[in-house]
Amino acid sequence: MYTKYWFSSVLCSAMCCLVLHHLPAQPLPEQLLSRLDSLPRVDSMPQTELQRWGIVLASRTSTAQQWEAARLLGIQQQRDSLSTAIEVAKTDTTMDKKLLRSWSKDLKGLQSGEKEATQRVAAAANRLEQCSQYNMAEMETQRGLLPPLWRTVDAAENDLRRKFGPRPVATPDTTTTPVAATPALPTVAYATYTVANDVMYTPPVPACRWALNERDAFSGEVRRETEKAVLFRYTNPNLRNLYGKKPQTVCEASMAQTGEVLRLYLVFTINDPNARNAFGSLTQNSAALFKLLDGSTLTLANARADEGTPLADKSGYTYKGQYIIDKNTLKRLQKTGLDKLRLTWATGYEDYDVQQVDLLQRTLGCFN
Repeated sequence: MYTKYWFSSVLCSAMCCLVLHHLPAQPLPEQLLSRLDSLPRVDSMPQTELQRWGIVLASRTSTAQQWEAARLLGIQQQRDSLSTAIEVAKTDTTMDKKLLRSWSKDLKGLQSGEKEATQRVAAAANRLEQCSQYNMAEMETQRGLLPPLWRTVDAAENDLRRKFGPRPVATPDTTTTPVAATPALPTVAYATYTVANDVMYTPPVPACRWALNERDAFSGEVRRETEKAVLFRYTNPNLRNLYGKKPQTVCEASMAQTGEVLRLYLVFTINDPNARNAFGSLTQNSAALFKLLDGSTLTLANARADEGTPLADKSGYTYKGQYIIDKNTLKRLQKTGLDKLRLTWATGYEDYDVQQVDLLQRTLGCFN
């Protein structure tokens, strides 16, 4: 009686594995069911559109990579369950050999599927890395990278829909004898995709970090200053072979408030021991022209001259510009992000592309 009961348990466990093996595949995310939009000509595409395409391709590729990883995990779980059932069944001398061979065949199929799914996950991860390299590239480099990247992502999504997309439902033939319906297997609920939960579109807002937050004992005014954060990195295109991966100029931004007065600090680190000859200094009242993402511009004046401070290893200089933020400037900076900066040095001016376009918007939010 005990042996019979034990064998029934083994058989039940194995049958459960077979049921898992034949569960329907996880449905494709809604974002991937429709084809990628056609790519317009890139030779005249503005920078904001180049950036938008980078975000779209990275988001869809990330969704595909997560789906491929979940599919691989499901195959591995089915393989482990069936492998365990086969090992237990082999110890039972009364086990049906044909059934055991059938299970072994199913196991080989799962192992083959696991190998294929592993390759698909690696390919998706590689496409995601290409998207990341595109998003970090300069604007002119992006123009050359975008068409082949779009073709790669489009071909991969077409392959996904062809292999795993929904199949058309066949119309039942009413002339044949109806077959008794088999009980439906329980369905597994998966979380649905929403743009609000996608960090590519709605990234989490970093917490406000203060370098100074105190009240003056004499005047009673609160003095607060945020920690510095990188606004952009820049290397003159003619000097990239000289600098390699190290940027020529790094600009860090922070904001400080004393009472009602709000200041923007821009700290420029120039990795050039001859920076004073090339740039001179930041003179008092020198202009900083900000181009915003909405196409408008605003000009701020440097409140204090700075001749530059040598770095500790004598490899360059740092300069600090101080700019008063009035109410009109405050409203405009809160409304839209930065696109470019034209800074006036003692020897001329230089234009910089801003990478952290929303940095000042987020920093202003810390001051309510």
